[in-house]
Amino acid sequence: MPERRLIGPGGMIPAQPHWWRSCRQMTLEEQAFDQEIEDVVIAGKRALLKLRMQRAVEMPGMKTHMFKKIRKQIARALSLRRQREIARGITQEQSRRMRRRKRLELKVKYEDAYGGERKGPKSRRWLRRMGRIV
Repeated sequence: MPERRLIGPGGMIPAQPHWWRSCRQMTLEEQAFDQEIEDVVIAGKRALLKLRMQRAVEMPGMKTHMFKKIRKQIARALSLRRQREIARGITQEQSRRMRRRKRLELKVKYEDAYGGERKGPKSRRWLRRMGRIV
């Protein structure tokens, strides 16, 4: 099965903007640092989920002060990521687009793996709603 990609207007795969290419041309060290920031954010969100579950079952000895500490740690990591983007010359809108594009690519990858849609023609409205048309 050929790999699906995001489709732009007119059914064509959109050309990558210049800031997207610059984001892909980071050195290995910068990529590793970005991945480390991403890992901190994901670990923090996992920890928050775990704490919320503990609060839901009213677990004895739960540390409620950890909510604030973890949220602050996530916020610090996200602000550091944004400062690095600013240093590379990426605007807020470009950053937003990169996040959306990454989320859509992940969604497409999961749908390819689990096979989530029927074969056959699809309307432009359906494609737009499903995020296939950017």
